[in-house]
Amino acid sequence: MSKKKADYGWLNDVAIRESADCVVTLLNANPFQPDVSGHIITAFVTKMLICVHDLLQKMSNEQNRLSWHDDVKEEGRDITDLISDCRNAACHMGSSVKVSGNTAISFNFIFGKAVGFHTSAGPLSCDYEDDVGIVIGHHVLLARRHLVRAFDEAIAYYQATGRL
Repeated sequence: MSKKKADYGWLNDVAIRESADCVVTLLNANPFQPDVSGHIITAFVTKMLICVHDLLQKMSNEQNRLSWHDDVKEEGRDITDLISDCRNAACHMGSSVKVSGNTAISFNFIFGKAVGFHTSAGPLSCDYEDDVGIVIGHHVLLARRHLVRAFDEAIAYYQATGRL
């Protein structure tokens, strides 16, 4: 007699709801302020990266990958790749993703339009006065234009599929 494989598809829906609720709670706390401690913003961003990454990976597995490139400065990479790289760097302390040239850059924040670092590969900057650049290695993840937009689009997808 063969065992029937259990169907845990419902567990994905639970995880989707948990990730969505978590990010909404974090965004309602308005963490992207220059007077908030860097450690607190880092904790917020790490948890947001984990949750948004989870939502995007589930979408990608369902053949609905977010693949836009707006303000993603690396050739051939999309928003799902950028968030995945930043999530991996946030969750793995010794990640090589944090390396830019001979420097390790981990969770530096650029509030508004400014250059945060000059590297051999060029400047790492935030190009918008109304955004926050999150610098991890040679990556610049924009809080609003990348992380929040990707979250909003993931939520719209899951609402359209009746899972939220």
